Amino acid sequence: APERVRAELVALVALPAAATALALLVELGLVDHTLPELEQAASQVAEPRSDRLAEAAGRIRVVAALIRQLESVERWPLEVPARAAFARALADTSPPSLTGLKAYLSEQMGAETARATLVRWAALFAPLTLSPDQGTGTLAARNRLSALRFSRAAIEFVGLVLASRGAFENVASVGTLTETDYGSDPEARRTIYRYYRDARAAGVAGALLALAISETRHIYPSPECSPAYVATARTMVQAYFTQRGSWIDPAPLLSGHDLMALGVAPGRPVGTAAALLREAQAVGAVSTVAQARALVLRAVQGGDCLSLLAPGGPA
Repeated sequence: APERVRAELVALVALPAAATALALLVELGLVDHTLPELEQAASQVAEPRSDRLAEAAGRIRVVAALIRQLESVERWPLEVPARAAFARALADTSPPSLTGLKAYLSEQMGAETARATLVRWAALFAPLTLSPDQGTGTLAARNRLSALRFSRAAIEFVGLVLASRGAFENVASVGTLTETDYGSDPEARRTIYRYYRDARAAGVAGALLALAISETRHIYPSPECSPAYVATARTMVQAYFTQRGSWIDPAPLLSGHDLMALGVAPGRPVGTAAALLREAQAVGAVSTVAQARALVLRAVQGGDCLSLLAPGGPA
């Protein structure tokens, strides 16, 4: 039964030695019957057996790297392994964020498993490089988890983790969030806001997955992540656990009725105005009801709702 297979695989993937167990499944040929996607590249093109084994080996290395990341968080504050650059960076700049991250990872998604295990599942479907076929891994994950009767919440979470991993890599490659004083930079805050607007809570796990993948790339042969990835992940995670109410999920200053009373047309324009005003709050352009009303009035009088945004424009 799918539920029985799911229970066995969840227990296996949650093991500290999950990477070794997965490698044994591949060696014995059992993944063909349980997790065939482990050997499939993002392109879904039929590949020789040797190539499929290489794909599986790459994803298993990502799982192993991810487990190291998770264990470094779980061991804090008793111990932070010397090579755990991300956990060390977070412990140095924001210990409360590590406390929040530990609680986040232990939270149950649905009835079957915690986030710490589900992010490992995401690693099983993650393409090792970003490509136009990036969405294929997300679709494969959704189909396999659905076939195994995972809860809707768990399936949605894994899908968002895979999607946010790509968004994280794009941000890290630009280097917008590598400085420690990111709070004073509206564009850095805009980047954080837009990342979590799309990824929601899964964005935290997406950052951890991207870190694990960066460990396995040949340009970083030692078990260390790219410094830009570490700095970006530190900023993203710290913002989520210390500034969520102001930079990521600010409480609305104006209701839909307030916006219409100020001259915004009913229907979609209200939703657009509310979303843009929310972003203006997140980047610090407005912080009071009076400022929000003044900004909306200027936008209405100018005939352009997009003027609610500070420089940076719509995404």
